[in-house]
Amino acid sequence: MWLVFSGYPSLRELPCRPAQFCRRPRPGPAAVMAGEQGSQEAAVAQIDLDEVLDKAYADKDLATVLAAPVSALKGVSDRDGELLQEAFNVKTVADLANLKYARWAQALAALGTSS
Repeated sequence: MWLVFSGYPSLRELPCRPAQFCRRPRPGPAAVMAGEQGSQEAAVAQIDLDEVLDKAYADKDLATVLAAPVSALKGVSDRDGELLQEAFNVKTVADLANLKYARWAQALAALGTSS
């Protein structure tokens, strides 16, 4: 299943189906169009949940996934989660997403691909 960030409170309410790739939110009052002005396209985050989440979390709502331990991410073990907590006080998926070092690395990588 693809998650398209568009303001839907539950992954089950997304306008996408598992085999469908959604390129942008469907029009409607629930869609969050970040930075949309005139003819500019909206900024949309999309991710294949089956590729990044442990099976136990694949059908959970976004708030539950963000509050879950980092071991909810596919490939991250409980021990990895313990090490992240010891090193950076990262306990949840949201903590990892907000980790300044991860954001800095993502920004640097984005700059590297834009040249």
